[in-house]
Amino acid sequence: MIAQQRQSKILELLKDEEFLSIKKLHEIFDISPMTLWRDLKFLEENGKISRLHGGVTLTNNLNSGENHFTEKSIVNKAQKRAIVKYAAQNLIEQDQIIILEGGTTVCEIVNFLKKEQMTILTNSLKIMDDACRLMPELTLISSGGILREISRTLVGPTAETFFKNYQADTLFLSGVGFDIEYGITDPHPLDIQVKQAMLKSCNKVIGLFDSSKFGKKSLMKVADVKCLDTLITDSGIDEETKKEIQRLGVKLIVVES
Repeated sequence: MIAQQRQSKILELLKDEEFLSIKKLHEIFDISPMTLWRDLKFLEENGKISRLHGGVTLTNNLNSGENHFTEKSIVNKAQKRAIVKYAAQNLIEQDQIIILEGGTTVCEIVNFLKKEQMTILTNSLKIMDDACRLMPELTLISSGGILREISRTLVGPTAETFFKNYQADTLFLSGVGFDIEYGITDPHPLDIQVKQAMLKSCNKVIGLFDSSKFGKKSLMKVADVKCLDTLITDSGIDEETKKEIQRLGVKLIVVES
């Protein structure tokens, strides 16, 4: 197969798979690492693909269905604030080490934290800014990385390595989509890879999802729903979804907004 045919085939595969690992591409084409590197370099330079940590995706996929942070932050604001207020007042203790990812729901939690000794690890510019009012009692440690302006988060290998080097008590996690079968999903692979590094660096995971997220799917999976130890949501959740979440062994907390 000549280079042009392989490159066309790669683009065709990405329309179905959305993300392909380098390992998988080697298996499909059975070519040398240098030959594959040249093919991917050509496609990237022509704006067709974007190379991520461990694989590639179509460039058009990167912002698929993603709204700007400021747009997302005003959606279901009352529900989000009720959820994070409960979490801050009941599930965070003094001297804990917590990870706060950069979703608009999790970012709200800082507004309800008390001024007491704790450590926050984050890749969110919004959380870094808001947490300053809690210092010096609070210890704030931020990742490095590439700034994604649309999500106001730091991403990439530097951010992933940062979280791999720490161990926290609790991760507070949100996402764009929440589907019982498919899992927790988000629109951008780089943010997803950082969240997956966070998941490996904590003892407990608390999901903060308003009920509008249920049954929705975004571009790529972050994790299965069963990765959650506890899920906090609002009273808009239906009875069937309640039963399915509890069936998975996830503790469910419903708050009034």
